[in-house]
Amino acid sequence: MSETPLPNAWPQPYRLLDAQPYWDALAEEKLTYQRCTACSETVWPAHSFCTRCGEKSLAWTQSSGRG
Repeated sequence: MSETPLPNAWPQPYRLLDAQPYWDALAEEKLTYQRCTACSETVWPAHSFCTRCGEKSLAWTQSSGRG
């Protein structure tokens, strides 16, 4: 007898408040990430500030898909 895996049986990622724009874009099949507008650092996972320079001005950027 084989067991059928349950849907959503895999661990699910936490939905952090700072990452809501990521999840919204993902629902539209778009991959996005944050970039600091002050130092251009890519910020991942989503934060409310740049993890490099501390600036709070972050912009969501759509991935080119060429990764």
